[in-house]
Amino acid sequence: MSSAALATTRSQLTPALKGAARILIASINREVGDTGVHVHTRALHAGLTASGISCDTCSPFSAGAHWPTIFAIRRLIHPLNKSWSTRWYRRWHFAALRDNLLKYLSNDPIDSLIAQCPVSAQAALEARAQLNQHFEISMICHFNHSEAREYFEKGELDRRTHDRILEFERRVLTEVDRIIYVSRWALEIVEKERGIHPRASRVIWNGIAPDVSTPVITRSSLGLRDQDLVLINVGTLEPRKNQLGLLDFFAVISRQFPSARLVLIGSGPDRASIVERIKSLGLDGRIHLLGRRHDVPSILPAADLYVHYAKAENCPIALLEAARAGLAIAAVPAGGAGEILEKLGGVAILPEALDRSLAALAPLLQDVDLRRQRGNLSRQGFAGHFTLDAMTGGYCRALGLAPQMTQREGA
Repeated sequence: MSSAALATTRSQLTPALKGAARILIASINREVGDTGVHVHTRALHAGLTASGISCDTCSPFSAGAHWPTIFAIRRLIHPLNKSWSTRWYRRWHFAALRDNLLKYLSNDPIDSLIAQCPVSAQAALEARAQLNQHFEISMICHFNHSEAREYFEKGELDRRTHDRILEFERRVLTEVDRIIYVSRWALEIVEKERGIHPRASRVIWNGIAPDVSTPVITRSSLGLRDQDLVLINVGTLEPRKNQLGLLDFFAVISRQFPSARLVLIGSGPDRASIVERIKSLGLDGRIHLLGRRHDVPSILPAADLYVHYAKAENCPIALLEAARAGLAIAAVPAGGAGEILEKLGGVAILPEALDRSLAALAPLLQDVDLRRQRGNLSRQGFAGHFTLDAMTGGYCRALGLAPQMTQREGA
């Protein structure tokens, strides 16, 4: 379908929403999962619902018994050609989501749709045009530079398909009615570096529930001692998260602080390389690989310090969870993580300057009271900017709603 056929004029769109409204969140992801997009979808749905707004979600898995069989063929394609595998995934998840959106919207008209990626935004654009409906479409920009770059850096995309996805993104980002960035850095990348100019845009930081009820997990159950100085990192074990670089930094830390221990939570393609690096650095017994866990909020209080070492992030949930737990925070101020670090009062560390980073971090490593003070500061920063209420309030204002929010918008 042509761009002209998909375009909807501003005069046709639903005016500023008032009172009760119907919001639909569209995503190509499964409903269950622990990626940042999964967490964001669940949090946004919960926040809007708690604000008295009718909110639902739609995905490729919402209906249609035949779709999972088509999706499963990817497992056969992936070992043969990763680029074909990525294209299969995007093509058929798009088709399934569009089909499910058409079914949903035919029975339940909505006021506004929030798409979680360019593929889901395109599905919404086509469904809106086919049904001749006039709801607004907002797209959330979760990617760091582009989805194409992220696939390409993982070796899951050939150059030709990479370039086609870049152009696809450029078109979609200018056809939806609004782009919502989860960091100011992402806005700068898209609108200044890439030169894409959406119809409208704003920044709304991610937010999570202010408190969680978690069972107590003791240090001993994690293989740690009370006297250990425990650093923790949460994230997929992959190049972008840079746990390999963190091991090099921890080797420097452990020489000055022998009681230091590093806990890594997550699974991913870099695990084997991480195990080898631990052996080569002589850090056996000092690094604890916990694998993928679903009880991270319960584990965080067992640590003394959260260390974030990713090369580029937009608005990482892991940092927000650490701040909510009242941990002192150190992070590489790369991408949107720098914005969060500033609000949380954390310590900036630089992979290219290990000795200087250690000097900046040493006061926290050697002073329990200072860690407690910085932990309180990070908790205060979280409460002021990154709660679920703060995020929900931002989306309500972006969509023209005005529920009674006590927290201020993240950005």
